[in-house]
Amino acid sequence: MGVEQESEGLSTRVPCEAPVSRNTLSEEFQPHIPAPFRRMFEESPLAAAVVSGDNEVIALNPSLSRMLGLKQNELTGLTLVDIIHPEDVRDGLELAERLFGGKIPHYKIQLRFMRKSGQPFRANVTASLIRDDGTRIPYSLHIIEDITELEHSVESDEGPGEIAAGKGQAERALRESNERIRAIVEAANDPIIGADSSGHIVMWNSAATSTFGYSAEEVINQPVNLLMPERFAAVHEPALQRAVESGRLYYSKRVREVFGRRKDGTEFPVEVSISASKNQLGMFFTAIIRDITERKQKDEQLRKANEELESRVAERTAELVHLNENLRQEIKQRERIEEMLRNSELLYHTLVEEVPDVIFVLDKAGRFTYLNAQAQKLLGRPLPELLDTPLVSYVVVEERDKIESIFRLHRDSIWDEEIRLLDADEEMKFARIRCKALGDDGKGDVRFEGVMRDITRRRRLEEQLKESREQLLEKIQIIDDLYAHIVESGKARAIAEHTAEVAHELRQPLTIIGGFARRIARQLNFCNITTDAGQAEAVRIISTEIQRLEKILNTLLDFTRRESVSQQIANPHYVIEKVLNVYQQVLAEKELKLDVTFRREVGEIFVDPERFEQVVRNLISNAIDASPVGETLHIETGVSVPGSRAVETAALESDRYFEMKIRNRGPAITEEDLRRIFSPFSAADRYGTGIGLAVSKKIVEAHDGSISVHTDETGTTFTVWLPLNRPGVTLQRLA
Repeated sequence: MGVEQESEGLSTRVPCEAPVSRNTLSEEFQPHIPAPFRRMFEESPLAAAVVSGDNEVIALNPSLSRMLGLKQNELTGLTLVDIIHPEDVRDGLELAERLFGGKIPHYKIQLRFMRKSGQPFRANVTASLIRDDGTRIPYSLHIIEDITELEHSVESDEGPGEIAAGKGQAERALRESNERIRAIVEAANDPIIGADSSGHIVMWNSAATSTFGYSAEEVINQPVNLLMPERFAAVHEPALQRAVESGRLYYSKRVREVFGRRKDGTEFPVEVSISASKNQLGMFFTAIIRDITERKQKDEQLRKANEELESRVAERTAELVHLNENLRQEIKQRERIEEMLRNSELLYHTLVEEVPDVIFVLDKAGRFTYLNAQAQKLLGRPLPELLDTPLVSYVVVEERDKIESIFRLHRDSIWDEEIRLLDADEEMKFARIRCKALGDDGKGDVRFEGVMRDITRRRRLEEQLKESREQLLEKIQIIDDLYAHIVESGKARAIAEHTAEVAHELRQPLTIIGGFARRIARQLNFCNITTDAGQAEAVRIISTEIQRLEKILNTLLDFTRRESVSQQIANPHYVIEKVLNVYQQVLAEKELKLDVTFRREVGEIFVDPERFEQVVRNLISNAIDASPVGETLHIETGVSVPGSRAVETAALESDRYFEMKIRNRGPAITEEDLRRIFSPFSAADRYGTGIGLAVSKKIVEAHDGSISVHTDETGTTFTVWLPLNRPGVTLQRLA
């Protein structure tokens, strides 16, 4: 019995739907199957069956019914066990279990089946999964080919022993062939990908994993357009459909240049050769892909090199034309040109010595054979000391490789780089060197002539300019941020009103720090080494007061910072419960009881969970601090519909609000403190720096909500409203 198993793919089992037994596709099954498949199933001359994950036969087409000799009323309740020969049932069910378990995408096997008359017959079975909506795999399709006549024809020519031997050899040869093909595909340097007629990946080799970044488990049975940029996906679907309908691929085996998409989303150029084949199960596509990113880069480099070469050729041609013209003039006016050359040489030497740049000549070993007087100024050494020394000895170690590249230049090539030099005092200087490799001087040697320009001042000015620009941009940004904050949030008045409070808070730690600092200074002046312990304590107090200053400044920055919220769908009850769990120990220490009421009509709301948690923490922390020992803390949520007066007064834009009330039974807040309850450094908030309620109010208002407080002799209640419906905003659950 020969079995051909495909490579493993899916790794999870998918639940099956309830089966329905029919001789044709049932109404419950039809919505999951495309119309072309339904017609092919019912009218196909090939015997076919649809089987559920429980091995129950959901449907048989007329060809299979005739093959088994079954009538309409005999089809109900059939399973694979009922129609497979008892000795082959185990093999058939094991492969079916692997198929539905996601271990293999499809399989081929030769089994014996039983006709109604009890007569066994041998058949080739090809089974594959049927997808309904791309996420579940509730059924499998079995194509059954009766090979009885084939066996009989073979038996007429050969005896039973020869048939069995030939069959075994064929099966071994088939397995060996499959193994060789699989080994070749796996060992290929280029990605090789196979897809079925629905466009899902069924074959994937190691080179594909290296190129695209997906493992085989991640892509098997996934759409092949997973590997394409989105702009190609719209073109791919119609092309696939045309190929499946026509049974041919018009660009089959042609190499095409397109783009692929890796797992990380990056795109890269590829060459693709696609071949298509057709069998009883439909079309099968094989793509051989080659990453041509490096080739494209080299092509671009070659193009640029050609352009540069053409430019150099043009320059050299112009030089040759000019030299040729000079040569003709020299022939005609030899004596006059010789005089001009002598004058020109004198002028050249004069210019070389007066020019502000260093003029130099290097031999093939990189040693100076000529330098003008400017070299002494740049390198801080006398000219005799510089001559016959290598240029590389004056270059910083990190850039000496650059200098070595000069001596690999081809004749007439130009080298142009900026490097760092060290002068006689080891002071670093910057220079730009431009030199050219010139031909031999009759001895077969190459020399390099060039100019070295001191750009130290320019580079330092550039660095200073860059630093100044960054500082200026930083100051401008600070000013812009402060201006935007003052204009947009309207906090200028609040800052002005509370400057005195901030100054008072800062003055106390500064006074303490100053006193201890002066004490330490006096002790150090008198060299009093017996007061080390006192100095250590003084330093500790200074450190503590500095931390206090930092905390005050940080809270002030928290208040002045513009609030930004990232709203998403969240359950506020989960946030409240999370905060209560954090404060369980504090509640137990004060022996406080909790009375929590969550209304059922409150579900998920549009809120920033982290910022909402900050509000809840502030309110619960203040309620715990204000509550006497042994009292009860009340927390209640619900949905509130504000009245028209409330809408006008608070400028509310929603007709329904999430409402949260947190009530403590502490002493009532005075009228004066109540007016300033949400101001920073308010006396009503006796803990920390008084910034918590002000920050909470900013967070709530950033959600287009409101916060209020009510106090009397029975206690204090803080109420938070957050809008449940926002005009023009469609709420979507975040993944």
